[in-house]
Formats: sequence, C-alpha cells, structure tokens
Amino acid sequence: MSHSRILDKHLNNNICPDLSEGDRIVLIKMSDPISPVPPGTRGTVLTDGTSFMDETIYSIRWDKSGSLNILSNIDTLKKLNKQIDRSNDESEIERLKGVIKEIEKDHDVWMYEKDFDSLKKRVKNVNESTSRNVHNILSKHRKVFKNYELDKLIKFLVAVRDVSFINMTQASFTLICGKERLEHETKYDNKSNKKAYQYMIDNADRVRDIMIRGAMETLEEKDLEITPESVERVMRRDSNKIMMLYISLPLKPNDYSDYDDYDNDEDEYEDDYDEEEDDEDY
Repeated sequence: MSHSRILDKHLNNNICPDLSEGDRIVLIKMSDPISPVPPGTRGTVLTDGTSFMDETIYSIRWDKSGSLNILSNIDTLKKLNKQIDRSNDESEIERLKGVIKEIEKDHDVWMYEKDFDSLKKRVKNVNESTSRNVHNILSKHRKVFKNYELDKLIKFLVAVRDVSFINMTQASFTLICGKERLEHETKYDNKSNKKAYQYMIDNADRVRDIMIRGAMETLEEKDLEITPESVERVMRRDSNKIMMLYISLPLKPNDYSDYDDYDNDEDEYEDDYDEEEDDEDY
C-alpha cells in the first residue's frame, strides 16, 4: 500500500474526533488563514465540547501558542455527505457539494496526538522501505551497468520525468541526445518545474558523455572496434536498458529531486547525433 493510500485511509478514520477534557491533539489545519497556531502544533483539550447551533467548540491550550478554540462542523459534513450518497438528483448533489465547500472553509481540522504520531511512523516506514527497495534494485544492477554512472543517469531521468514533456517509456533518447536537442524538443513546452528543467538542460551533455564513455568501455572490454557507429549502437541499446530499469524502480515524487549534486559548468564534447533509428546490436 502506498503512503498516500495509508494517509487517506488513516485520515478518513481519524480526522476531527470528538474530544474530552485532557485529550492531546495535533492541529492539521486552522480555518483562519492568519491564525497564530500553525499546522502541526500540539495541544491539550481544556473542556468538553460546547454545542452552538450545528457546531461544536473546544477550548484548547496549545503547547507553544497559548489558548485558542477550535470549531467542528464534522457532524454536519457527515450528514450532508449521506444526503449526497442517497440522492439521484444531479442538481441537488451539486448544491450539497457547494454547501460542503462553504462549510469546510470554516472547519478546523485536528487529530488525536497518538493517531498523528502513528501516522507519521507508518508513512516513515513506507518511505524507508521504498528507499531501501530502490537502493537494492540499483545495487543488483550495478554489475550489469558497471561502465555507467547509474545513480547520475537515474537522477537525470527523474528530472526528465519532473519536466513532463514526454512519456517516460519513450525517454531513453534523452540520455544520449545532448543539450542542444533537448532544448529544441522542449522549446514550446510549459516549463512549470523550472528547477527540474534547468537541471535537465545543464546536465544533458554531461549525461551524454557518461553514455559515450560507458559504450566505449563496453566495446573495449569485448575487444571490438571502437567507431562512431559502434559507440552509437551500444549507447542506443544501453540507454533503452537503463530506461527500462528506471521504469521498474518504485520511485516516489521527491526521490532524487533535490537537483544539487552537479556543478553547472559544462563538459566540452562535440558529437553529431544521428536521429535515424538503429536497432542493431554491436
């Protein structure tokens, strides 16, 4: 189960519980955008809830932010959601959704402290397990790709993913095409992730050089002639294999995405890239 599914399941079962004096809670969201109590603040419930119309008010002493009440509309929201589930009238459903949206603007969100800590631990365990899986998978393949700097190539592909200009199943060419062609390919694309885009462009020539050196070493080990044509064939073949390895990795959105382990100076390597497909092996 992914950490996002764990989060959804946990929150659905544990969000905005009824409170009693002495309960410990953690604030998830305060409806007032200028509230002095930031998300993640822990506090102690001072009194049982006080009903006011369709709302419940709790007085809380926050550990670092003094005392401030929180407001619950959770019962009203549950009733409205049940009405939506029972209705077959599309216009009525849309009206109820609008009512819910307005109520949620004035709805504080909290969890029991023990549930919040349990959720943090579970998500951390999932993240650590995923990270170990990525590390283990790469470790198993380092011998196969021993002539290539695998971590740098995977990180570059993550940047390509984050730029979102191509389906990743077709992205193997980005490992071997260099900066000039990548700039051309992305000239008219929306560069919403500017950091990832700049990283990709700054390192395209460097990544191509990693592929060139790796292909040359592979040919040399097999005592095969090193020519521009044979190097390109090996680059094309191995870039496809590295791409398939990347696709198999259980990467999370933030894995490898700090984009800070390369300098921005560019290696000088002149090479004419032949766009004609060549599926021959060396």
